[in-house]
Amino acid sequence: MKSIALVSTNFNVIYKDPDDKIDTISFSDKASLLDYDIVVIGINKNIIDEYYTGYDKYAGYKLIGETYSAKIIADIQRRKDEIKSLLSVGKNVYFVLGDEFTCYYHTYEKRVSGTGRNAQVTNIVKELNIADYVLIRISCRSPPALSMQRPMIWRILKSRWRKTRWPQ
Repeated sequence: MKSIALVSTNFNVIYKDPDDKIDTISFSDKASLLDYDIVVIGINKNIIDEYYTGYDKYAGYKLIGETYSAKIIADIQRRKDEIKSLLSVGKNVYFVLGDEFTCYYHTYEKRVSGTGRNAQVTNIVKELNIADYVLIRISCRSPPALSMQRPMIWRILKSRWRKTRWPQ
């Protein structure tokens, strides 16, 4: 029996094996991803919409309110740790990239300019790109033997091409 978690995706499950357990959970859900064999994570606006409660915008992007800014950072760190643990034990994790995964959040830092009645309070916000925080960088390189075999394969194919060409 395989257990599959669909996290913040818009997937409709058309075919479902009766033995499989498929759960649709939200990014902010308390359920752990470590309980599943296969995890599909949608990096899209659904994650941002779970924390976005108003109409506030900054630089054209959604601005997460002060009440949910700490929660989104904590949830991202928790999910990133779970993804690293899943990969370290050899489980499958798939990412489905969407169209919008950038927003701004409050850093709870305030700057005051002026004094008295003319004081202006400025809330400091920071850009949050969910793909940068959740996705894990994996370095890939080609094996050295592949680059050594390539010319030999090319020579064999080239000689066969000459033998099998149509006569002119």
